[in-house]
Amino acid sequence: MMSLDLPGKVCMPKELGCLGIPNLRLLNAALRARWLWLERVDGSRPWKEFAIRTTTKVREIFEAATSSRIGDGRSTLFWSDIWLEGGRICDMFPSLVKAVRPRTVASRTVREALQGT
Repeated sequence: MMSLDLPGKVCMPKELGCLGIPNLRLLNAALRARWLWLERVDGSRPWKEFAIRTTTKVREIFEAATSSRIGDGRSTLFWSDIWLEGGRICDMFPSLVKAVRPRTVASRTVREALQGT
């Protein structure tokens, strides 16, 4: 099970006698995961051109919470998105993925892979 290594207790609401201050580490992780989602679904965002760095834990949150519908295959990554019934190709066949250039793994879409490019 994944842990965000949050110190202390998660803050309780004011109604229960606490200060009601949100857990900023948890909020930060959620917002960074949302950036990854927005990067996929809305290409018009200003930060689309920038490589947004996220931690492994944030990527794990994003990957656990999302899957892809292929559609025309232009926005679904062949190697690293969940688009097959059994999961991600990189999880099912890690030895095969190691034989592919990391740049290709990070950018190859389903459409490109099925067209043989």
